[in-house]
Amino acid sequence: MKHLKWYSVALLCLGMGVFAFTACQKSSSKTSSVPAGQQKFNMYLTDGPVNFQAVNIDIKSIIVQLKTDSCSASGFVGSDSTFPCYHWDTLNIAPGIYNILNFQNGADTLFSSTNIEAGTIVKIKIVLGPNNSVTADSVNFPLGLPWGNTFEVVLNGGCQQVDANTLALWLDFDAAHSIIEVRHQEFVLFPYLRLFTPKTTGTLEGAVLPNVADAFVSVVSGQDTMIALPGRDGRWEVRGIKESTVNVTYYATGNGYSDTTLSNVQITPGSTTNLGTTYLH
Repeated sequence: MKHLKWYSVALLCLGMGVFAFTACQKSSSKTSSVPAGQQKFNMYLTDGPVNFQAVNIDIKSIIVQLKTDSCSASGFVGSDSTFPCYHWDTLNIAPGIYNILNFQNGADTLFSSTNIEAGTIVKIKIVLGPNNSVTADSVNFPLGLPWGNTFEVVLNGGCQQVDANTLALWLDFDAAHSIIEVRHQEFVLFPYLRLFTPKTTGTLEGAVLPNVADAFVSVVSGQDTMIALPGRDGRWEVRGIKESTVNVTYYATGNGYSDTTLSNVQITPGSTTNLGTTYLH
């Protein structure tokens, strides 16, 4: 059994916090596939890798806050001050426990497809249940929620326009940044999310060999550090990169192999950059 290793990466610890992205709004054109006055919103769940066998997150509900299309400058609908512009819509999801490690290295899942009122999505609220856990070295450990079970994401970054009346957004529940061992074999969850769309961000992929080097990959994009754990074939992938250039470091953790860094790797929004295979020595 491969034993758990603790990698030195920058951790951003956020609990019931506020994360900033650009507001999410569709174009004004409409189609007959969605009822009048509504829009379809698709949310995809993905994950940044971490060296656990499982990371089980108990997701109870996801709610989005909307600013309606009929909103006036005063913050109310039209001239009637009794109806505020902002309200919450609950997304259609299957509540349950999700092992988010199933969505590593480019994998994702359509987590919700819901008709909501036409308007701009400004916040996302995620409510977790109590049954959160991690599995390390084949042992299951509970994940505490020291800041409560509800946290919000404030959007300052756009959604992806799928068609004239459908928006999509990818939610990266980044396990590598979210799970903290506060004491020996005692773990807590400080949820850290990255929201992105494939059309406006870049993807980086490659392979690192040999496997006996037991390497992981660090991609530094501005103030953000993203981690990838290669599969058995050495392949890895990092999505949602916003910067035009990044630094990529292959950290070898076993058998005397040396680290390797690639500087100023070019990233193109909406495209995948393939670094080929890097051989550590």
